[in-house]
Amino acid sequence: MSEKPSSVGQKSVSPLQLDFLQTLDSLASKNSREVYVVGGFIRDILLDSLQSNKPDIDFVLEKDAEAFAIHAAKALKGKLRKHPAFLTFKVEAPEAFHLIPEFDIATARTEIYVCPGALPKIKPASIHDDLKRRDFTINSLAIRLGDLVAILQSEGCLDTLLKAKVLNYFNGLEDLESRLIRILHEKSFVDDPTRVFRACRYAARIGGEIESSTLEALKDSISHQSLQSISWFRILSELKKALSEKSPSDVFSLLDRCGILKALPCVAPDKIEDTRSALLRLARPLKKRQSELLFSTALRIFVYYSEEEPEPALFRAASLSKEQRESISQDIRKLRSATSLRGFSEEALLLGEAVEEDPEKRMEFSAALRRKGLLPDETGNVVVDDAN
Repeated sequence: MSEKPSSVGQKSVSPLQLDFLQTLDSLASKNSREVYVVGGFIRDILLDSLQSNKPDIDFVLEKDAEAFAIHAAKALKGKLRKHPAFLTFKVEAPEAFHLIPEFDIATARTEIYVCPGALPKIKPASIHDDLKRRDFTINSLAIRLGDLVAILQSEGCLDTLLKAKVLNYFNGLEDLESRLIRILHEKSFVDDPTRVFRACRYAARIGGEIESSTLEALKDSISHQSLQSISWFRILSELKKALSEKSPSDVFSLLDRCGILKALPCVAPDKIEDTRSALLRLARPLKKRQSELLFSTALRIFVYYSEEEPEPALFRAASLSKEQRESISQDIRKLRSATSLRGFSEEALLLGEAVEEDPEKRMEFSAALRRKGLLPDETGNVVVDDAN
């Protein structure tokens, strides 16, 4: 078990974030609205792991979030996107806070899953019921916006003051202290199978563990082929998020140990082990270096072994720009016309192996990758050729 989170200080919240929260609080007061800050922002303050460059701040109101979202978008000079079916409203590109690209304002709601894997039906609810529908207890925390702003402006211990005011209906604080990933009800993975990916992602991110009954429910969900009920696009989206984590190799190790990689429904049965090995292999170099090309290669390998057409599937899943697509295509052409693979980057070699259809050419790529230590040799050992 990893060490418990340490107490945190006001340095966890940047001046920009505090100014942003104060502005929203003033707006809420003027409109006599009670606003809650929910989920990941509270979790990350307590873990002292806020990302000042990518703040994730979500707000919930118990009644009519749309009216408040309209006021917020106007006051901050942002663009409002409405998702009324989900009672959610997104404010994008607020001019007043250009470093905060977007934030969500939602009406507290419950979710009813008509069938496993389907998108839920939504209806308004209390803040208690809204938090009850969350994926894990550590994400079921909330605090009144006014209380949060007052605490951040105070001179006291932020950690202690927050815990005194946080809505902790489902023991999320205790699980956060113990670094445990725990679902809120036994049907959680059945209702939304993508939560199996998130369980591994959060456990790896906080250096924690999946709680025993939650792990049992996860494996039971996998054994009942719950992943078959969701689209390949949603699965690719989860793999993208896993590859974007600070330590993707830890995430993929957990995904593998939980049997999730072997259960991927998009993969042809005779290619499951190849795909599993490819994803695990690609996660390792990503631990040291983030790369758009390497990420796109991982998705290429995945869709290469699926029944989907790889090019459209990759570009849709990765949201690659026209320039990125052209760059990748150029790399493929260079690799296929090359007489020697020495001197090419690891990313280029991985890309070539992923898309090459000729067996002999694929063997050349594999040999080059083994020399670079990115593939094990026949004995299962990784050997690095220093000449590369």
